[in-house]
Amino acid sequence: ASILMLVAVKRNDLLSRLGVLTKPLEWQRLKPIAKLGLPMAAQSAVHATMTIFISRLIVRFGDLAVAAQRLGAQIESITWMTADGFAVAVNAFMAQNFGAKRNSRVKRGYWTGFWLVFAIGSLTTLTLYVFGGGITSLFFKDPQAVIYSVDYLRILSASQLLMGIQILTTSAFAALGQSFIPSLVVTLAMAARLPLSAALSGTALGVNGIWWAFTITTNVAGLLLLIMFPFYMRRHQDDPLPVIPI
Repeated sequence: ASILMLVAVKRNDLLSRLGVLTKPLEWQRLKPIAKLGLPMAAQSAVHATMTIFISRLIVRFGDLAVAAQRLGAQIESITWMTADGFAVAVNAFMAQNFGAKRNSRVKRGYWTGFWLVFAIGSLTTLTLYVFGGGITSLFFKDPQAVIYSVDYLRILSASQLLMGIQILTTSAFAALGQSFIPSLVVTLAMAARLPLSAALSGTALGVNGIWWAFTITTNVAGLLLLIMFPFYMRRHQDDPLPVIPI
């Protein structure tokens, strides 16, 4: 993308009609862009920060626990990468109909995406719980590493469904010009993950307490967004949805 952008800059004919490089920056347009983007940026920053500190908690249980978490996260990404793909599609569909003030299609788009993500989340939940051992044994031969990984996958399998719904619903909120609510919910859940991980890992659960902290916070965020979004849509069932002036 960077190379293509450099080529476009060199070729004046590609950007001249758009006025990207010649028109002055319209500062009044920065406010709505910042209003949508800053909550998501803050969410990503908190997520990265919490991940760093939680990694330090995992290190206390040894290299095998760290390796198990890394592998488990890669396997688990099947859910969130797939859900993210559907979220992008639902976001585009809902945003187009939001702009056209076709509220019924906005709602239909969300619920269609919801049931698709529900099916995927249910399938990955079953796969991780039932076949976690077989999947892990393809990568690890050390018995303790296999135990750590199987525990990770089985515990995290309980959050796959609501994690997918969380990703979809966050994108749906953004399609309606509302990014603060989902970002606040997810950010608070992420912030709670660190103390909860520290508390649970200090019990008999050990490193599994950290995995349970992941599952609990993800499920709480996903459930809250699932409850809040239909209410948000219902508020605008008869009234026009709020317009973001861009």
